[in-house]
Amino acid sequence: MNNPQMPLAYNNVTADMQAEIQHSFIMRVYGWMTAGLVITTMAALFTLSVPGLLDAILSNMLVFLGLIVLELVVVVVLTRAINNFSPALAGLIFAGYAAGLNGVTLSIILLVYTGTSVALTFGITACTFGIMTLFWLHHPA
Repeated sequence: MNNPQMPLAYNNVTADMQAEIQHSFIMRVYGWMTAGLVITTMAALFTLSVPGLLDAILSNMLVFLGLIVLELVVVVVLTRAINNFSPALAGLIFAGYAAGLNGVTLSIILLVYTGTSVALTFGITACTFGIMTLFWLHHPA
C-alpha cells in the first residue's frame, strides 16, 4: 500500500515492515509523552514544596497569565520550528516546557482538588490511554 505522505523508502517495504516502523514510532512518541508527564508531575510537586514560590506566582495575575500565554506561544513556536532542531535540542526544549511551564502552571490544580481525586483522575486517564493504545496496536487503521 502506497502512502503519499510517507517517504519513498517507507513505501518500498513490505506491509509487515511498515507495521513494525509504525509500531516503533508510536512507542517512541508514547515514551516521550510519558517522560513529559513525569517531568510535569515532578515540577508541579516541586513548585508546591518550595515555600513562597506558588504565592509569588499567584499573587501577581500578570505573572500567572504571562506563564499561560508563554505556554501557548512555546507550543506554536515548537510546532513550526521542530524540524529545524536537532533531536537533542528538541528533547531539551520539550523537557523545559514540561517542567518550567506545564509543571508550574498545573501545580495550582493540586491546591484546588484533593490528592486522591487528582490521583484517581490520572489513573483513569492513564488506563483509558493504555487501553486505547493496545486497541490501536492490535487493530491499526
